Amino acid sequence: MKIGIIGDSHDNIKKLDEAINFLKEIDIDMLLHTGDFISPFTIPHLKPFGEHLIGVYGNNDGWRHILSKKVNEIGGVLNAESFILKPKGVPIFLTHGHRDLLLDSAINSGLFHIVVYGHTHRREVRKENGTLIINPGELCGYLTGNSTLAILDLNTMKVLFHIL
Repeated sequence: MKIGIIGDSHDNIKKLDEAINFLKEIDIDMLLHTGDFISPFTIPHLKPFGEHLIGVYGNNDGWRHILSKKVNEIGGVLNAESFILKPKGVPIFLTHGHRDLLLDSAINSGLFHIVVYGHTHRREVRKENGTLIINPGELCGYLTGNSTLAILDLNTMKVLFHIL
């Protein structure tokens, strides 16, 4: 099972469309968004993954009720600052990462095989206390100059980064 991971898109439609096209090409099974979509007008661009989309709010996401409504309209889920999912029985904790205590608690809880977060705009993959920690970096490219995403192979637990 391949999971695409994006975040911190910050209304950059051009890079969002590039990411969606790339993720369609590699045929991912699920798409996670770590938050900071920003505006509701970005959501229709995620429609190709609609029912396979799970997202969380970021600290810059306004109009949360409208964002959630738009994501629900395309078949996805967006309704919290964190989300627990278990694809193929593998417990994953998804959050934006701007609440340090929440992020640290998830990492150190021993409850999750994988913790996915964003917020820092820096891509990262590491293991801590047996937990695989993934940050896809920033899709927008505004802070680092690189628009990045991650692909997690759930069968091998390998993470690859892609620069758009």
